[in-house]
Amino acid sequence: MQAAEADTAPGADSARGIDPRLFAIALAVAITEIIGTRAEVVDSRAEITQDLAALSDEVAGLRQQINEHLNHAQTALFHRVDSLHSDLDDLRLELHRLLQKDGV
Repeated sequence: MQAAEADTAPGADSARGIDPRLFAIALAVAITEIIGTRAEVVDSRAEITQDLAALSDEVAGLRQQINEHLNHAQTALFHRVDSLHSDLDDLRLELHRLLQKDGV
């Protein structure tokens, strides 16, 4: 009879060797930790999404800035090449004129 009373007493081991109240507490703690971890994952995911969006905006701005610089450099280069062609034509004409003058 005492053995039967011991099994039903608070904190006593059940047939499986676990006190149902302790198991319920441990389960509640585990569930609470899982919920907390899930909330952290959701928060981290939101932060990563925001960071990726900001990074995408930065890359787009950098791409636009680089394109502007490249267009400016390309335009300047084309002007310089045209100027060199013009200078070469002037030199060719001057050389031709000088050669004609000297009778060569």
